[in-house]
Amino acid sequence: MSYVLDQQAEGLVLGARIELLEVDISSVVEGAPTYRFTPNVTSTGDIVRYNGFVWAATALRTSGMLYDGTGGLPRPTLELADVNGILMMEAMKYQDLVGCTVKRWITCEQYLDPNPNAAWGPEIFVVNKKIAADGTRIVLELASIVDQRNMVIPKRRMFRKEFPGLARTRPRG
Repeated sequence: MSYVLDQQAEGLVLGARIELLEVDISSVVEGAPTYRFTPNVTSTGDIVRYNGFVWAATALRTSGMLYDGTGGLPRPTLELADVNGILMMEAMKYQDLVGCTVKRWITCEQYLDPNPNAAWGPEIFVVNKKIAADGTRIVLELASIVDQRNMVIPKRRMFRKEFPGLARTRPRG
């Protein structure tokens, strides 16, 4: 979380909110592309540039990204316009994009170029499954990194020799 944005949020005027989403297919297949989307344009109508990248202005909708404290991890959905069919083609090529990393940042327009660290996030999710794709849009269900099928924590067995905290704590007697 950004100290600069926290200070700005406490004031009366926050500025234009910019949402940024990155779909990283290379997290599953080495050498695969990374796509960057935003549903926003700047107030002057220019394309969004953030952290040295150009973010494609695309119609998109996110829902369910809220951590509400009721115990369950969020399972948000991401709906992206896919007018030219690029995402549908990538989904067919890379197993419906399952396992790809999706990162989400929220920032304000005035912090796009001068301070790329002034953003809330990244919130990191993984594509859990493709819900729908019809050639004009693609809908993905996302999951938290620790909320994956067949995922256990820790990923390896723990032994007392390597992890001394696992030693017996019961008194002997």
